[in-house]
Amino acid sequence: MIAVVLWGVLAFLMAVITILFGYFFIEAFLKSKKKRIKHPKLLLLPLGLVTVSLLLIWQTTHAYGRYQIAQEEAAKAAEQAKAEQEKDQFNQQVTQDFEKLFKDQPGQISATILDSTGAAITNINGTTTNQTASLYKPLAAMSAFHLLEQGKIESDEESQIIQDMKPALLQSDNATGVDLADNIVGWDRLADTMHELDFSSFEILDPIYNAPGISSQDMATFFYQLNQGKLVNADHTQQILTLLGQSYEPWPIDQKDLDAYDYTNKYGNLDDVYNDSGILKTPNGKTYYLAFMVNHWQSTSTELSNLYAQIETTLAKHLK
Repeated sequence: MIAVVLWGVLAFLMAVITILFGYFFIEAFLKSKKKRIKHPKLLLLPLGLVTVSLLLIWQTTHAYGRYQIAQEEAAKAAEQAKAEQEKDQFNQQVTQDFEKLFKDQPGQISATILDSTGAAITNINGTTTNQTASLYKPLAAMSAFHLLEQGKIESDEESQIIQDMKPALLQSDNATGVDLADNIVGWDRLADTMHELDFSSFEILDPIYNAPGISSQDMATFFYQLNQGKLVNADHTQQILTLLGQSYEPWPIDQKDLDAYDYTNKYGNLDDVYNDSGILKTPNGKTYYLAFMVNHWQSTSTELSNLYAQIETTLAKHLK
């Protein structure tokens, strides 16, 4: 309101100054030509009309421009609000479907799905620490390269890192996975590295058997940050992702409904543990980061396979 009043006062003063200036200019001009006007004050009328008209045109143009900008900003804000609302509704629907699926299942289930920006679509029991089983292997590979890049592992050990990493990631080989985590990195240093990189849920659940644990939220975030090149350099990132993409291992989701999707992943399987985490790329070019962790399963492997089949169906329903 104050701005409108000030604008009106300014316009009035400009009109007065313009009229007076025009009047004296014309009068001076006529005097220089030795011409006289019987009623010189009558000049104020056309001068005033012209000045007011020009000011009205200027003010109207300025106001219309501000109006257009305000309309564009309002439309953009409405569009953003609508997009946020649709995103929230999508996230709620995905979460509701998975919560319904996991309800009354005979095990501890955590599930995290991140979108291409790393934002959570669903995060069910996402902060619960679960036993990793073989999911620790890409974590150990990344940590080995990270320490190598920091000079905390000697450069001549890089060939041994790669030698261990290939069977550990391609075939989920346990001997080379343990050598990588235990002998090259060290379990304590692996935990320290994960914490340094803000994966705070990582811990050694059983120090006797060196059984590591991590949350589904941190596991999905690990794959997001790895894919974004935030953990190790581009060459080391590509080596890890290439091996995981070429993995010989089966994944819990049998790809019946996701056959056209590209999935770069690692799974972890023990007697009562079945985990899966990785990068899912849809046929439409969208990227999602997944982590499903089932611990303390108290039913048959057939029922577990059925659970993962339903997980796949739910993913195919929502992640287009």
